[in-house]
Amino acid sequence: MKARYKKELNDATHYFNLLNTLHAMFEWKGLPDTIRPEFLEDMLITQGVAPIAPIGKDLYTGLGGYCGDIVNFLPVDFQFTNVGVGEFRGTVGKDIVVGWNNATMSPDWDLMQFSNIFAEIDVSERLNVLFARLLRIPKVEDNKEKKAVEDAIAAILEGRISSVVSNNIKKILEEKGSETEFLDLCDVKDIDKLQYLNQYRDNVLKRFFQKYGQGMQNTAKLAQQSVDELHGSDTVSMIHPEQRLFYRKKLAEDCNKMFGTNISVEFSECWKEQEEEMKETYSNGMLEPKEEGDTDETEQDKTE
Repeated sequence: MKARYKKELNDATHYFNLLNTLHAMFEWKGLPDTIRPEFLEDMLITQGVAPIAPIGKDLYTGLGGYCGDIVNFLPVDFQFTNVGVGEFRGTVGKDIVVGWNNATMSPDWDLMQFSNIFAEIDVSERLNVLFARLLRIPKVEDNKEKKAVEDAIAAILEGRISSVVSNNIKKILEEKGSETEFLDLCDVKDIDKLQYLNQYRDNVLKRFFQKYGQGMQNTAKLAQQSVDELHGSDTVSMIHPEQRLFYRKKLAEDCNKMFGTNISVEFSECWKEQEEEMKETYSNGMLEPKEEGDTDETEQDKTE
């Protein structure tokens, strides 16, 4: 596979992994059979908006966008296509409902930024592994010696006994500590850089999860950092999920009013648990009063 296609495939792999994570945030109920929740989420995540309107007798969603007249700084007409079914154009609030992904009607473009960073980390990790395991390269006098050395190395890698017939090669092998006889293009000590790349990957992943409501601690608590400070990110991390839920609930309510459906949407179990934990820890943004005997000291603090 060509390098360009490998990179595109690697980018896509990370992109769909992150996209699957966002798909897991909500649980839709009551949607008509003609609207799959996964497809509806795809419209919201990748378009920033999702239309719902009848094509024929059934409700559908699809690819499209705002067009036509503008009222209160927003276009009121929307046109979309559901491939294999048909096309619809209507007026928002009259015969079509349009849901928003967030307050700015914007797609989650950062999925592409995160996936690109992860793909670049993959390349760096691969290069570190390759350059840490390659052998020193012996310098030879001619093609005959080159072939003899390469055949010997190939035999060693396959576990076979090999011999060479060359006084020069014998000299090289006997004086393998000589800087003039070997070319060093790699250093096995470079493998220690992998730990920094792994830490960077964890930090990027933590940044992604924290933005979308899932706390991730990949390093030990700093000695000067209190437990309150450590949990301070819990509230921040729910800003985007709560906003995304608000506009999805609005989409469900608008559909129920216009089309007589019974659609509902809530956080999935993972995000619901995170929301409940946040509410138990905080009240109006302030920490709940500590019970008698509670301290901020952790087991790590005690050992230190």
